[in-house]
Amino acid sequence: MNEKSDIRDWENTTIGELPVEIIDGDRSSRYPKRHELVDHGIPFLSTTNICDNRLELSDVAFITPSKFAEFSKGSLRRHDVILTTRGSVGKTAYYCCEYDVGLINAQMLILRADPKRMSPRYLFYLLASDCMQKAFANYASGSAQPQLPIQDLRAIEVVIPPFEIQRKIGFILSAYDDLIENNLRRIAILEEMARAIYREWFVKFRYPGYERTQMTESELGLIPEEWQVAELRTVATLIRNSTNPAKNPNARYAHYSIPAFDANRMPAMELGGDIRSTKYIVGDDCVLVSKLNPRIPRVWLPFVHNEYLSISSTEFLVLSPIAPVTRTFLYNLCLDDWFLNGLVTSAYGTSTSHQRVKPEHVMSTAIVLPPAGLIQRFTDMVQPMHELIYTLRKAVLSLREARDLLLPQLISGELDVSNITIDAEEDNL
Repeated sequence: MNEKSDIRDWENTTIGELPVEIIDGDRSSRYPKRHELVDHGIPFLSTTNICDNRLELSDVAFITPSKFAEFSKGSLRRHDVILTTRGSVGKTAYYCCEYDVGLINAQMLILRADPKRMSPRYLFYLLASDCMQKAFANYASGSAQPQLPIQDLRAIEVVIPPFEIQRKIGFILSAYDDLIENNLRRIAILEEMARAIYREWFVKFRYPGYERTQMTESELGLIPEEWQVAELRTVATLIRNSTNPAKNPNARYAHYSIPAFDANRMPAMELGGDIRSTKYIVGDDCVLVSKLNPRIPRVWLPFVHNEYLSISSTEFLVLSPIAPVTRTFLYNLCLDDWFLNGLVTSAYGTSTSHQRVKPEHVMSTAIVLPPAGLIQRFTDMVQPMHELIYTLRKAVLSLREARDLLLPQLISGELDVSNITIDAEEDNL
């Protein structure tokens, strides 16, 4: 790539003048109701399914194919670009996943580029760029319910390169996103492998040698002999050591927060002056559990940065294992469904969006405690998976930083890509 691109061939225009169809969602009486949602079928997207400019489908809602057939508006195709226009304005994603079709909800728009005249991937990166996000934010400010009407979206001014330059820019940036997605898929597989081993050994009790073990009654039901029922406080300590970063404005911290967790990111590296409130200190053996609903089913295994003091939001419980329990075992215990369901049902507050769990309730939770040797055997098997996950997360962070550095330079024409050659087969729109 060369610097100082000649952008005389770039066109000053508006979004409304682009070869792009803008498709609104259906707001009629056919709009899917809660009782019409199913476990499998056609994805029905909401704003929560777009995170960090990518689709997050782990908790997507579904409708039946027959329900989907009722809609003429709001139907997604592969290579559509999704833009949120109500509430959370400006979140965008490129629709290319395991589902051929989908449906957007009433807080979104579909932008469908004519692929012979405009690169869909370029359109996505254009909408995700800082300059466009600032334009969207202008419409989101000063309103109780931020929104971006279609007529205002059409009027936003843009500078667009020729079609071949669009394709090259989209190809370059999507190469980073493809690597990011591959790493995130590997992370998800490793996490599921670790959880599957935990469930097999410590929930279904099919651990190595289980055939030779007798079961005995306990307050939690049948458990293997030589296993115990204990309160969480006997295997983990609740850490409440805190610091106020604002008192050290020039110090840099590795800051674990719920938004960072939800974006599947590494902790933010922030200066003390940017962090206003008191935070918990996170040691290198800790597990973080959210105590805030609706994010209670959030458990994090932080890897501490030795060069920075690691801290977390006080909306987390900071747990440190007590031997013979290891951090690897404690993390998977906290991820177990019965544990998370117990947190949700014990939450208190004035509404579902302002509920918290009481730390003392969590620490008094009864758990099944296996023998020390089995805990260590599990740790020896699973800990390398967690270490690889950390390595992959660091790679994702580096790729995102590189992509985010390139994106504004490519979108603005600061970097010239005219001499780059891409194969038609390599260009996935």
